[in-house]
Amino acid sequence: MTPIVVVLIALLCVLVRFLFRSAFRYDPERARAALELARGAGARHIVVTGRPVPGVRGLLAALGYEGIAVCGQGAQVYDTASGRMLSALTLDRETAATALGKIEAETGALYAAVDQDGTDGHTLIEPGYRMAHPTLPARPVPHRDALWERPIAKVLVRHPELTDDELAATALELARRLAAGPTVALSAIKEAVAFGAGHTLEESLAKEDELQTRAGTSEDHVIAVRAFLAKEEPQYLGR
Repeated sequence: MTPIVVVLIALLCVLVRFLFRSAFRYDPERARAALELARGAGARHIVVTGRPVPGVRGLLAALGYEGIAVCGQGAQVYDTASGRMLSALTLDRETAATALGKIEAETGALYAAVDQDGTDGHTLIEPGYRMAHPTLPARPVPHRDALWERPIAKVLVRHPELTDDELAATALELARRLAAGPTVALSAIKEAVAFGAGHTLEESLAKEDELQTRAGTSEDHVIAVRAFLAKEEPQYLGR
């Protein structure tokens, strides 16, 4: 085990011990003391949290922390000293909405929320969604379409009956089925539909020809033909 890992484990133990007086009760004075203890011991550290930047920015400022914070389950890297987002990954909103619809086709109605991208983003919740902790800030929106109006960093989903583990298992099984399917062809269909929405018929037909050629010369096409002739299930490679 390297020295830096030992330091991180030791710091984690200190934080767990001093940050909370009781369950879910945050104590800023103990948090500040823990960080000062780490600094005094020469520990080089960064803050890592599943919360998005807007949800922890004020807390970090109150602690006087001026280092790097990795937020949003690793999707955001935030410089607390300058208040700048150094890097951020966002979700494709069309893909997120499609995925949500496919999961609903398996589970029935879902309730969704999103974390918006950026240092000033908000957590938006559609009607019916309940936050895990009522004290967490969130902004209700009138309908689901409003969730996709700005770039998003995360989608949160709840089911009225299924537990989180059951819902996650259903979504994972669906993802596996989709990934095992003809993804080259599915991608071409999506691209053709998106292209056709903003182009003429002639341009769309030319694009369709391009996509059909691409799909027809893919490895997946060869696999599909062989499987059809052999009366077997195709094992696609996604290329």
